[in-house]
Amino acid sequence: MQVKYLIIVSWSLLLSTVLVHAILANGSLSVFDCGLLFVVGFVAGYLMVDLEKVVMGSFLSFGLCVLVLFVELSLSAVLGIVSRTAFNQIVYVQAIKIIFPNAFPAPFIINIVSSILGEYMGERL
Repeated sequence: MQVKYLIIVSWSLLLSTVLVHAILANGSLSVFDCGLLFVVGFVAGYLMVDLEKVVMGSFLSFGLCVLVLFVELSLSAVLGIVSRTAFNQIVYVQAIKIIFPNAFPAPFIINIVSSILGEYMGERL
């Protein structure tokens, strides 16, 4: 049971790594980034094997991924580098405006579909 939690946490960290790279390096998702998201979801589904746990893990990992993205993109306000409260609010709003167009719906759908395909392949093999 503990392995499932480790898979979900590492799954979400890998998703956030791919999305942060896509946002900061390219500005949006490329085909390569979508392929990486597919591979991460597929491997996680392949390792978890139970469909119910894969679907719930997919939602949990993507939720944790969005949380990690928010912290990473608003790190200057979280650490107190930005001194004024008004600037903090601007940083938070900008982080939200950057995350949601880049994380929904394509990466979310890729994550769910690839994890279900990975679970299917893991069950068959």
